[in-house]
Order: sequence, then structure tokens, then C-alpha cells
Amino acid sequence: MRKRDTRSYLKGLNEMKLLIFELKKMIFDKKFLYLSLILIAGVSLLFFRNLLFESYIEREEQQKIDSYILTSQSHKTGYEVVLESKPDDEAMQLLYALNNEMLDRLLQIRNLISSEDWQSKLLLENEFLQYTKEFKDNDGSFPIPNEEIEETIAMNSKLLEENIRPEHPTYTTALPNFLKIITGLFVNLGAIIIIFLFVGDILSTEFENRSIQFLYTQPLNKLSIVSSKWISSVLAYLFIVVMIYGTTIGLCLAFGDAGTFNYPVLIELNYQLEFITTREYIQQSAIIVSVTVLLVISLNILYSLLFKHTLASMFATVGTLLIGYLLTFIPWRFLFWFNPFQYVIGDARIYNQNITDWYQGVAVGLFISIIIFTVSLLRIKYSKIES
Repeated sequence: MRKRDTRSYLKGLNEMKLLIFELKKMIFDKKFLYLSLILIAGVSLLFFRNLLFESYIEREEQQKIDSYILTSQSHKTGYEVVLESKPDDEAMQLLYALNNEMLDRLLQIRNLISSEDWQSKLLLENEFLQYTKEFKDNDGSFPIPNEEIEETIAMNSKLLEENIRPEHPTYTTALPNFLKIITGLFVNLGAIIIIFLFVGDILSTEFENRSIQFLYTQPLNKLSIVSSKWISSVLAYLFIVVMIYGTTIGLCLAFGDAGTFNYPVLIELNYQLEFITTREYIQQSAIIVSVTVLLVISLNILYSLLFKHTLASMFATVGTLLIGYLLTFIPWRFLFWFNPFQYVIGDARIYNQNITDWYQGVAVGLFISIIIFTVSLLRIKYSKIES
């Protein structure tokens, strides 16, 4: 019994040493260091771009308003010509009156572009958009889509209701809003690409370098080879998350604005415009992207065991993700409960919840990841050393 206990203890110690060895090998690898520096530099460049482009925001808004004013003034001239020959044309009179109201609001908005009175600006913008919607409903033509009108009115009303200063959706340095931008990039293929770059070859290189044969001859449970690779990959993902978000938070606290995590995010829920907070968006995205990454890690390890080649295992993983994602175009609500690949482009599941809820694929994603990991363990357990 003592010999058996000692043997088990030594085997467990060796397996722990293997995990530590895998972590050290990954962390001190030049590729890991260079990729980490590239990610930090990427986040920093994106932030300082936003910081430098703050003046551009005002200029962009000025150009947009000026173009609307020119369009409205052109309509006004045309309607005046028509009304001179047809003064009793009621339809033309209505369009002329609505256009005048739109032009009046646009001129007032232009005067407030540089003002700190954002509440008045949003109120005027909503009035302008409401007149524009009525104008278009009466066969008037104006270069703002109806969908954009409805969404902008809803967002402005929510900001006024919550007394939250509006932030530019792209060029912002407010902590919650910039975090949302980074999260959006991360949850939309970003995390998958990063995981491939960091740990896509974590197991396949053992076969390519034939170092797997050395591991097979060590006093180790072969299952620990796969489990150490899987745990190392998960820890690498957690490190990446801490690094990216740590850099983001540090930059925003040092050079940006505090903002608020209650900033509204507009979504479609059962074909109605609804709001969630930026905090909820980040939380939901974190769950979605974590499930996706676990699935990618598990798939990549399984395919590495099957194909024993980095490119082959990566292509197989990408192909599986693509085929699974294509199934999301089948408009069958029940199917989303069984398809974890719907999160390949993750924020689509958050923004568009007309036929599905954002969380429907989470449980099956975790379950399938566990199944794939278990299959990988069985695969290596019964594998033999190749000559």
C-alpha cells in the first residue's frame, strides 16, 4: 500500500510539474511576449486615436448638419417655385411647412454644436427627426433612413431620461464606452483569432517536433498531457483578458473620462427597440466569449490529436466553427438551444434578440466543450507511440 501511495504521489507530482513546465514554456516563449506587446500596443493606439480625434467629432457633426441644411434649403426653394404656380396644393403646403420646421431645428442645432448644453441639442435633434419622419410619411424625401430616425429618437430620449451625456459610438475615451468598443472587437472573432495565435499550436507542435514520444515515456498519466495543455490554454485566455482590460482601464483612468456603466445600449428584443446598460452588455459578452473560447480550445486540442499538424488542426477548427455558424441562418428558435456556434460573432446575439435570447447557447456550449475534452482524453489514453 505504501509503495502504491508513493507511486501515486510521485505521479501526481510529475503531472503538476508538467503543468508548471507548460505554463513556463508558454509564458517565456518569444511569440507569447511579442503577441502580448502587440495587443497592448493595439489597445493603446486605438485609445490615443480616439483621444486625438475628439476635435474631429465636432467637425464631423458640423458637416452632417450642414449637408442636411443644404438639402432642406434646396427643398424649400423647390416648394416655393411649385406653390407659386399651385398655391392651393395642400400636399405641397404641408411638405413646405414641415420642411421649414426641419430647417429651423437644424439651424438651432448648428448653433449648439460647440455648446455644453447637450440636453437642448438632443431635444432639438428629436424634434427635427420627428418632423423628418412626418415629412417622409407624406412622400417627402430626406437622406435619413426611417430605421435610423427611430433608433436615434429612442437613444436620445433614453439619454435625456437618465441624464447621461451622449458619447460618440466610435471616438470615445470614457471608460465604460471604450471598454464596450474593446469588448465588441473581442467578442466578434477577436478572441478566436487571438487564441489561435497564442495557443493554436500548443499540442500539435509536440507531434510535429516528435517531443510527444518523450512525454509518452515519462512516468505520467497520458491524460495529464492533454489536461495540462487544456488548462494552460484556459489560463492563457484569462491572462489575455486581464492584459487587454487592464490596459484599457489604465489608459481611461489616466487620460480619459469616468463615464457611466449605465450608459444605454440599444438592442432589438422581439422586434421592439429596448435598452440594456453598458455593464450588462460587457457581462453578457464576457459569458458568450468565454464559452466560445472554451469550445475553440477543446476543438483545437481534439483536432491536434487527430491530425497531429498545426495548420490541419486549425483549418479543421475553423471549418467546424464556420459550418456551425451557418446553421444560425436557419430561423428556427428551438435550434439556438443546441447550437453553441452562434457565438462566433457574439454581439449579434446581444443586439438582435428577435428570434432568440442571448443566453440560449451558453449551456450547450459548456456541455459540448466538456464532451470534446473528454473525447480528447480518451483519444490520448488509448494512443500508442509512433515509430
